[in-house]
Amino acid sequence: MLKHLMMVLAFASAGAFAEDVYTTTQPNGCKVHNPNPYSNDTAEWQGACNAAGFAEGEGVLRFRNHLGVGETELSGSWQNGKLQGIGKIQTQIALGVSRNTYRGEFRDSLKHGIGIMEFPGGFYTGEFRHDQPHGLGTMIGLLQKDVLHGQWENGSLRQGEWFSSSEDNRVRYSGVFHDAKPQGFGTMTLHKDSKMLQRLNAKQRTQGKWQGDDYVLRGWFENGNFIAPCATAAQCAKRR
Repeated sequence: MLKHLMMVLAFASAGAFAEDVYTTTQPNGCKVHNPNPYSNDTAEWQGACNAAGFAEGEGVLRFRNHLGVGETELSGSWQNGKLQGIGKIQTQIALGVSRNTYRGEFRDSLKHGIGIMEFPGGFYTGEFRHDQPHGLGTMIGLLQKDVLHGQWENGSLRQGEWFSSSEDNRVRYSGVFHDAKPQGFGTMTLHKDSKMLQRLNAKQRTQGKWQGDDYVLRGWFENGNFIAPCATAAQCAKRR
């Protein structure tokens, strides 16, 4: 479930990082920076142009694909053809498909700074860098009641906590992550009715400790699986 949620977030916040691609807009011929260019797309700018022919000041920019079924709308303040400061972006990839929406800070038409990204099934709020979640942030998955909080790097959680409060899979993990899975030193707490607890092998069922209704595994994880118990990351390293 975490992998799917992270993929949805990555898709919602993906950018092509086209540093110097500009598109000429309709109907006024203003030039705007296009961070995610596709051939045959059209752009419409509602706002002013500066003397050099670039979009300038408050306005709304819409990109539409050549099939006419997808649209990206950016609103805010432009400087020399680039969205800067506080703004908003909405993306709809096809008719009838839910929109991804970002509200927050921009730099050079990319999400950069503090903002909130809403996508089908959840949202992320926190820091962004170069169009990706990066820094301190929290992602919440509404369908399976997942919460991921901590330090993000290039769109992925690297260090922090994961909570799942769904009725059949109450889990809490605190530690290191890689590719949306526990990887490295951490602590996982499984409720007695959790499906993840039921999937533990015989050895893993002897390596943790019961604390009331919770089974706690503290130690080294690889690819989401508990490998060995240890009290600290340094202790884990000595055993490996």
